[in-house]
Amino acid sequence: MVTGLDDITILLKDNGKDVYVKADDIHYIESQNNKLVFAMDGKKIINKGTIKSMLESLKDQQQFCHIHRSYIVNLAHIRERDENDLLMPDGQKIPVSRHRLTNFKKQYANYLKNSL
Repeated sequence: MVTGLDDITILLKDNGKDVYVKADDIHYIESQNNKLVFAMDGKKIINKGTIKSMLESLKDQQQFCHIHRSYIVNLAHIRERDENDLLMPDGQKIPVSRHRLTNFKKQYANYLKNSL
């Protein structure tokens, strides 16, 4: 991870090439067997890694929330929310675990309040 003056940038590998991605551009991160899928506008990049390591890298980024053992979402990219799922820009429905629901609601309310 690279820290810039205004943006947090994450270094990813895409088909053997280094790609720098702004954290704000990431819609969600999904964990799949020690691999992380970074979903962005019309693109997904798969890299080695764990949710735990990514959470550590993003710990100072208030717009990211760990909502399920396999998902981290960027609160800025949530399109709709029902009681148990979030709808993301690519149409993906992401479950919010019951265990993490209370924390998600608090963090999302704070995010919305601070983004006004």
